[in-house]
Amino acid sequence: MNNLLRYTIAAASLVLLTIMGRAQEMVISEYFNIVDVNAEWTELVVVSDNLNAVGWILTDANTGQIVRQGGPQFRDVPLWRNLRAGTIIVLWHRAVPAGYVTDDNPEDGYLELSARDSRYFTTYYFAAPDDRADLNIADGGDVLEIVRGDLSHVHALGHNKPTGAAYNAIQPPKANFDSGSVGASRSNRVTGRTLGAYGVGISKDSVVAGFNDSRGLPNRWDLARTNQGVANINHWFWRETREPKWTGNPTVSLVSQTANSQTIEWTALEDPNPQDSTTGYLLLRDTLGFSTFSPTAIRDGMVISKGARLGSATVIDIRPTKLGRRHTDSINIQCGVTYTYRVYGYRYRRDDLLPVTDDTTARGRQYTEKRWAESLPIPKSNPKKPFVQASRLQICPGDTVTISTTTTDAVRYEWSVDGVPVPVGGTTSIVVRATGTYRLVVRAADGCFATSDPVTITALPAPSVDITPMGAQTICPGDSVKITVLTSAASYVWLRDGTIIPGETSNTFIAKAEGDYQVRIATSQGCPGLSSVVRVRYLAVKARIQPQLVDFGVIGQCKADTTVDVELINEGQTAFTVTNASFPQGFALVSPAPGFQV
Repeated sequence: MNNLLRYTIAAASLVLLTIMGRAQEMVISEYFNIVDVNAEWTELVVVSDNLNAVGWILTDANTGQIVRQGGPQFRDVPLWRNLRAGTIIVLWHRAVPAGYVTDDNPEDGYLELSARDSRYFTTYYFAAPDDRADLNIADGGDVLEIVRGDLSHVHALGHNKPTGAAYNAIQPPKANFDSGSVGASRSNRVTGRTLGAYGVGISKDSVVAGFNDSRGLPNRWDLARTNQGVANINHWFWRETREPKWTGNPTVSLVSQTANSQTIEWTALEDPNPQDSTTGYLLLRDTLGFSTFSPTAIRDGMVISKGARLGSATVIDIRPTKLGRRHTDSINIQCGVTYTYRVYGYRYRRDDLLPVTDDTTARGRQYTEKRWAESLPIPKSNPKKPFVQASRLQICPGDTVTISTTTTDAVRYEWSVDGVPVPVGGTTSIVVRATGTYRLVVRAADGCFATSDPVTITALPAPSVDITPMGAQTICPGDSVKITVLTSAASYVWLRDGTIIPGETSNTFIAKAEGDYQVRIATSQGCPGLSSVVRVRYLAVKARIQPQLVDFGVIGQCKADTTVDVELINEGQTAFTVTNASFPQGFALVSPAPGFQV
């Protein structure tokens, strides 16, 4: 008694471990019964992602679920080595009928094949080989089962009442329509919302049979319930199985910003085989924080293109996971705008066979439409407008002016005059001489900028200084020249040879010494003016008589007088005029008469 009890407990533990450790990776979702086996089919749904189904077998039992027969065994070919979760596999039990299309491309998550296609299957027999027996649905009762290459159980779906030996020998997970007949031109199918519905055992609730089959589509209720308006909820299980899963709580974060771009990064999707490019990310950008984004804007089955507008959001990228989870957005990024990013995961591309897909078909592209990654609002704010002021708005010729700003938190200061960068460097202030309209552009670390109001610097006129006399003036030592300023001014400063003459501040000056004289004036606005030069020079006469000694000799009795020629030579730089000549008594100037110039 005790030995038997221990054996029973151990056996039960083994079964529990088997169920827990190897849950179904693929389920039989529906099979179709008809008199002509050539029109029968079975629908499988892959539950585990990146499933290697090489060597797996789909088999059925004979009438009444008594003896397991045979069926297609998945060959060791690339098609079966990494099946993605949600892949729908429709297997025609014989050849693909005329009017239907073989679909062996897994990129859209849908396959439709012949179970006798030798490219992908061989036939595995449990009972004696019989071409009429394997995968030939019996009206009165049958059970289809998926087993692995080691013949361990994966999932089973059957119909019979009461259940037969073949069904009873199968360990969970399994489901059975509680009826002894499916009938011709009817299907047996699981219609539940979750994976648990595929393991309910004997039921007429989660498992139904009848007309209104749904080959390659989520399973409908029986015709009576459908006519009563009972919603088809099996599509939720299909869709949730087909959509990818996030590796954690999905978020989007900002990595960096420049003036024209910003780089974001987001939580990764689970993707054990990124190289097949079936899984990826849909990136959206919105300037309204998705506040007006429609909850139906992203729907399973939609084919969305890069650049599309979805309400106020823009699709900025659609990329497979193998390209990574970081994106630099440089599409018309503008300062002064706040951006919010949202990332949806997707799996599969447009369906090969269905021209129109939507949520309830669970075909084509599937999105994580109920759980997405989203960033906090990312502002691209312009800096505060800088205030600029000048030390003076009007300057005299040659003067300088300081222009400064109170903004100290910018990373770049760009000064310009009349739209051209100023030739001198500067940050918060510059010192310039040129007149014109000055502006300052300040740039923040992210490249956004703000421009100041203009500051215009104008020139004050330089006065002209009129004086009299002008030019060179020649005087004799001891004489003087009076120089008068004809221009009215606020102040006068006199200079001799460029040096200020102390104490001379009137508009007249008496020049008694040689030198170059000027006067500097200042207008009422403070602008200086400088007169022309008055050059005062002494008169320097240098004359020489030759010969210096004159000998008239002795005048004889026959002569009353005699003359001697004397030469007057000017050895200086200034011409002079002889105005008078005086001689001792008895001597006189014969010619020329005084008044001549030398």
